[in-house]
Amino acid sequence: MKFSFTLLTLLLSVFLSKSIACFCLPQPDFCSTVTYESQGVTIDIRNIYYVKVTSKEADGMSVYIYKTYRGEDLTAQTILISDLVTSCSMSTGQFSEGEELIIAADKNGDKWDMTTCGIPYLKVENGKVKGEIAAGVTEIAFEDFPFMFGCGNLMPLIFNEENLDPEFVITPRPNTNQIHIATTALMPGDTKLRVYDAAGRMVQQKTIPREVAASVGENIDTFAWLNGIYFIQLIAANRRETFKFMKIGSR
Repeated sequence: MKFSFTLLTLLLSVFLSKSIACFCLPQPDFCSTVTYESQGVTIDIRNIYYVKVTSKEADGMSVYIYKTYRGEDLTAQTILISDLVTSCSMSTGQFSEGEELIIAADKNGDKWDMTTCGIPYLKVENGKVKGEIAAGVTEIAFEDFPFMFGCGNLMPLIFNEENLDPEFVITPRPNTNQIHIATTALMPGDTKLRVYDAAGRMVQQKTIPREVAASVGENIDTFAWLNGIYFIQLIAANRRETFKFMKIGSR
């Protein structure tokens, strides 16, 4: 009887250990981790921050948030990134006090962690972002990181000459080498599109009818564009906005 009870306890412990294991499909880089199955847009549970590790704790690390890229705005606040929130929580033992990172943090209740189902962090050193950023990309200038094409539209740079609320919408579609251009409402006129590379050369231009822009929108093919930084200028009547982004990927 005692043997049977011991065997049952052992089997139960094995079952429980397996039931709480982390089951997920690991992603190979940071951009894939934050945009998993969401067509190049950051998934809702990911909060992306630029942080500095301020102290190591028994169950994780405290970080000071320099900048909020996506998610809950916690700029200038300190949070604890825990190792123990779920079975998928990443260990923070590899990080050191004083390190600067870009992290994809998940909030569970009132606790924060980083997932083991991918690459949820990148290092920031000497003005560079380093790590497994995207396919074939392991280093990029810090100021260019938010504009990476296909990495969640982290922080589109908008120059609005009349200080109006933006009404243009640009959505990268990296799996199809396209960018989708639309407007949230009918503009006073058609939308004129001009695309410039980092050297200021115009690489594409076209006119999008106002009815098309406000309904189905227009897909712009980027297949022939070289990898690098681009500026998309959109003009409609008295509206003028410029969006900056970086294209990284095969052509």
